[in-house]
Amino acid sequence: MRGLRRGALVPWWPVLIVVLLQCGLALAGLSAMLGTGATATAVVAWAVLLPPLVVLQVHHTLHGAVLARRRRRWAGVVAQAALTYLPVLVWGVEWPAMAGFAAGSAQAVLNGPAGNVSFAVIVAVAWPVAVGSGLPQYQAATVTAVTAAVGLGVAALMRMAWRLCRLDHARDTAVRDAAHQERLRIARDLHDLVASRLTMAALRGELAERYLTGQDERARAELRTAVELARDALTDVRSLAHGIQTLSLSGELNVARATLRAVGVDVTIRREPCRLAAEVENVLAAALREAVTNLLRHSTAGRCRITVRRRNGQVVLCVANDGVPEELRVPARERWELPRERRGLGNLSGRASAVGGSCTTAVTPDGWFLLTVACPVLRTDPQLRAASPRPGLSGPRRDDCAPRAS
Repeated sequence: MRGLRRGALVPWWPVLIVVLLQCGLALAGLSAMLGTGATATAVVAWAVLLPPLVVLQVHHTLHGAVLARRRRRWAGVVAQAALTYLPVLVWGVEWPAMAGFAAGSAQAVLNGPAGNVSFAVIVAVAWPVAVGSGLPQYQAATVTAVTAAVGLGVAALMRMAWRLCRLDHARDTAVRDAAHQERLRIARDLHDLVASRLTMAALRGELAERYLTGQDERARAELRTAVELARDALTDVRSLAHGIQTLSLSGELNVARATLRAVGVDVTIRREPCRLAAEVENVLAAALREAVTNLLRHSTAGRCRITVRRRNGQVVLCVANDGVPEELRVPARERWELPRERRGLGNLSGRASAVGGSCTTAVTPDGWFLLTVACPVLRTDPQLRAASPRPGLSGPRRDDCAPRAS
């Protein structure tokens, strides 16, 4: 019965039941001693040794499941058994079945074969101790049986207390994890679904500011586009608040074409007609949006190729641009291992895997960066969750979007 964390709080009521039962049996023994004319030494020993026995029992109930060292567990059990039997043998203290608490603690705390053997030994010793104190055979048998019953009941109460503590801890952990995952989901979706649109709106605004000097019509067109992008971002935020986010691959292709051309990037788009499941379209649209945002933020690309095609029952989105610096150019067969946290592209891997797909990146020797997302055309597993939104992390990104030359 391990698994409790150190410092876990055991419910109070099982501890209270064990303590009340222990004190009740001890008081029954005191009443029997006073009725038979016990010596003052026996009464004093009863009064002096009962508090340590109660403290040991409470300690075993509260901390028995988290005692790391086996030697410490054995020391507590042996001390409790000794404090129970020695007063009976030395001073004639009577507390029938009190050894059941030591037996129950041994079975619960030591656990396994060691606990069972210790339980049997402590219960078996109750017979000769009872006979040695002058009880008839049948009364000694009764005391032994009651000792065994008390031990089993105490062990069951202790284990139940530990299980309740473990369940409370698991529930609290589940609540914290759920809240944490929801925060991650919101953070990633705000990154993937909103930040890119706001980035494009900022770029459009910068372009409009440049064109105001001599190209008023072009400036007004850019400002209208910026307003539309801002409205799209607002729609994304509202849909996130309601837990619903639907992306359109066609719409993202149109936005990508207009945005890239506006900043001077030669963009080529080829798309094969294909019917897609909503979850798959969400993945591809989010991947395209992320790729375009990264191109605008982190590269100096002058050309971009976007292709959507079917291949072996999958739809494959490939976004390529020629903006890789010379020092980062490696053979195309060398894939970049992108972690799923702290990278926008890494988030796409989680989205793709949610629908049975994959996301890979590569850099060609001639300086082209390739992002490839492959997903099944139709989702076949009804238990797969929608790829958007899913929990994830977004990493820090640059906020300085330098305008490009048109």
